[in-house]
Amino acid sequence: MTAIAGLSLALAACVSQQEKTSGNVRVINDNPGGVLVNYAITRLDLQERGSQVRFAGYCDSACTLLLALPNNKLCVEPSASFGFHRPYGSTKRGNKEAERYLVSQYPEWVKTWISSQGGLQDEINRMPFEKVSAHIRPCPTKSSSR
Repeated sequence: MTAIAGLSLALAACVSQQEKTSGNVRVINDNPGGVLVNYAITRLDLQERGSQVRFAGYCDSACTLLLALPNNKLCVEPSASFGFHRPYGSTKRGNKEAERYLVSQYPEWVKTWISSQGGLQDEINRMPFEKVSAHIRPCPTKSSSR
Protein backbone atom coordinates (compact mmCIF):
# COMPACT_ATOMS: atom_id res chain seq x y z
CA MET A 1 0.00 0.00 0.00
CA THR A 2 1.37 3.41 -0.93
CA ALA A 3 1.67 6.20 1.63
CA ILE A 4 -1.02 8.19 -0.22
CA ALA A 5 -3.41 5.22 -0.25
CA GLY A 6 -2.80 4.68 3.46
CA LEU A 7 -3.39 8.35 4.17
CA SER A 8 -6.59 8.32 2.10
CA LEU A 9 -7.86 5.34 4.11
CA ALA A 10 -7.00 7.06 7.38
CA LEU A 11 -8.79 10.23 6.29
CA ALA A 12 -11.82 8.27 5.11
CA ALA A 13 -12.07 6.81 8.61
CA CYS A 14 -12.20 10.37 9.98
CA VAL A 15 -15.15 11.41 7.79
CA SER A 16 -18.12 12.55 9.83
CA GLN A 17 -20.81 9.95 10.37
CA GLN A 18 -23.16 12.46 8.69
CA GLU A 19 -21.18 12.33 5.45
CA LYS A 20 -21.69 9.68 2.84
CA THR A 21 -19.97 8.71 -0.34
CA SER A 22 -22.25 7.25 -2.95
CA GLY A 23 -20.49 6.26 -6.14
CA ASN A 24 -18.43 9.30 -7.00
CA VAL A 25 -20.51 11.78 -4.94
CA ARG A 26 -19.47 12.96 -1.47
CA VAL A 27 -22.36 14.38 0.55
CA ILE A 28 -21.32 16.97 3.12
CA ASN A 29 -23.93 17.25 5.85
CA ASP A 30 -23.26 19.17 9.07
CA ASN A 31 -19.47 19.08 9.04
CA PRO A 32 -17.80 21.15 11.80
CA GLY A 33 -14.37 21.07 10.11
CA GLY A 34 -11.15 20.07 11.81
CA VAL A 35 -7.47 20.02 10.99
CA LEU A 36 -6.79 22.14 7.90
CA VAL A 37 -4.09 19.88 6.46
CA ASN A 38 -6.50 16.92 6.53
CA TYR A 39 -9.05 18.89 4.51
CA ALA A 40 -6.34 20.02 2.08
CA ILE A 41 -5.50 16.36 1.45
CA THR A 42 -9.19 15.42 1.19
CA ARG A 43 -9.73 18.22 -1.34
CA LEU A 44 -6.81 16.97 -3.46
CA ASP A 45 -8.10 13.41 -3.25
CA LEU A 46 -11.62 14.43 -4.32
CA GLN A 47 -10.18 16.52 -7.15
CA GLU A 48 -7.94 13.71 -8.41
CA ARG A 49 -10.91 11.30 -8.39
CA GLY A 50 -13.14 13.81 -10.17
CA SER A 51 -15.67 13.43 -7.37
CA GLN A 52 -18.84 15.45 -7.14
CA VAL A 53 -19.52 17.17 -3.80
CA ARG A 54 -23.07 17.80 -2.65
CA PHE A 55 -23.36 20.25 0.26
CA ALA A 56 -26.50 19.23 2.14
CA GLY A 57 -25.94 20.90 5.52
CA TYR A 58 -23.47 23.17 7.21
CA CYS A 59 -19.79 23.08 6.27
CA ASP A 60 -17.72 25.00 8.79
CA SER A 61 -14.12 25.90 9.41
CA ALA A 62 -11.61 23.76 7.47
CA CYS A 63 -14.50 22.07 5.62
CA THR A 64 -14.92 25.31 3.66
CA LEU A 65 -11.67 24.48 1.87
CA LEU A 66 -13.80 22.14 -0.27
CA LEU A 67 -15.16 25.28 -1.95
CA ALA A 68 -11.79 25.35 -3.76
CA LEU A 69 -12.83 22.30 -5.80
CA PRO A 70 -13.80 22.94 -9.41
CA ASN A 71 -17.17 24.68 -9.44
CA ASN A 72 -18.62 22.18 -11.94
CA LYS A 73 -18.08 19.44 -9.32
CA LEU A 74 -20.10 21.21 -6.61
CA CYS A 75 -23.77 21.68 -5.85
CA VAL A 76 -25.67 23.04 -2.85
CA GLU A 77 -28.97 22.09 -1.30
CA PRO A 78 -31.20 24.74 0.34
CA SER A 79 -30.07 23.47 3.76
CA ALA A 80 -26.40 24.22 2.98
CA SER A 81 -24.43 27.03 4.63
CA PHE A 82 -20.76 27.76 5.17
CA GLY A 83 -19.11 28.95 8.38
CA PHE A 84 -15.84 30.86 8.12
CA HIS A 85 -13.49 31.85 10.94
CA ARG A 86 -9.84 32.57 11.55
CA PRO A 87 -7.79 29.35 11.95
CA TYR A 88 -6.49 28.54 15.42
CA GLY A 89 -4.81 25.72 17.27
CA SER A 90 -1.20 26.33 16.32
CA THR A 91 1.34 28.97 17.20
CA LYS A 92 0.59 32.60 16.35
CA ARG A 93 2.78 32.30 13.25
CA GLY A 94 1.26 28.90 12.34
CA ASN A 95 -2.26 30.32 12.61
CA LYS A 96 -1.30 33.25 10.38
CA GLU A 97 0.18 30.90 7.76
CA ALA A 98 -2.91 28.66 7.95
CA GLU A 99 -5.13 31.71 7.37
CA ARG A 100 -3.00 32.85 4.43
CA TYR A 101 -3.17 29.37 2.87
CA LEU A 102 -6.90 28.96 3.44
CA VAL A 103 -7.83 32.32 1.93
CA SER A 104 -5.46 31.80 -1.02
CA GLN A 105 -7.33 28.62 -1.96
CA TYR A 106 -10.84 30.09 -2.01
CA PRO A 107 -12.46 31.19 -5.27
CA GLU A 108 -12.68 34.96 -5.77
CA TRP A 109 -16.37 35.17 -4.84
CA VAL A 110 -15.60 33.65 -1.42
CA LYS A 111 -12.66 36.01 -0.88
CA THR A 112 -14.88 38.97 -1.80
CA TRP A 113 -17.59 37.85 0.63
CA ILE A 114 -15.08 37.31 3.47
CA SER A 115 -13.61 40.75 2.81
CA SER A 116 -17.10 42.31 2.85
CA GLN A 117 -17.59 40.77 6.30
CA GLY A 118 -14.41 42.39 7.66
CA GLY A 119 -12.14 39.40 7.00
CA LEU A 120 -11.88 36.19 8.98
CA GLN A 121 -12.78 36.67 12.62
CA ASP A 122 -12.43 34.55 15.75
CA GLU A 123 -16.16 33.76 15.67
CA ILE A 124 -17.88 31.93 12.83
CA ASN A 125 -19.46 34.12 10.18
CA ARG A 126 -22.08 32.15 8.24
CA MET A 127 -22.67 32.41 4.49
CA PRO A 128 -26.24 31.24 3.80
CA PHE A 129 -27.54 29.22 0.86
CA GLU A 130 -28.92 32.36 -0.79
CA LYS A 131 -25.39 33.79 -1.16
CA VAL A 132 -23.75 30.49 -2.09
CA SER A 133 -26.34 29.52 -4.69
CA ALA A 134 -25.49 32.65 -6.69
CA HIS A 135 -22.09 31.01 -7.36
CA ILE A 136 -22.64 27.25 -7.01
CA ARG A 137 -25.50 25.52 -8.76
CA PRO A 138 -28.31 24.16 -6.64
CA CYS A 139 -28.30 20.37 -6.48
CA PRO A 140 -30.80 18.60 -8.70
CA THR A 141 -33.76 17.17 -6.85
CA LYS A 142 -34.82 13.58 -7.35
CA SER A 143 -37.81 14.70 -9.41
CA SER A 144 -35.68 16.99 -11.65
CA SER A 145 -33.01 14.33 -12.28
CA ARG A 146 -35.42 11.96 -14.06
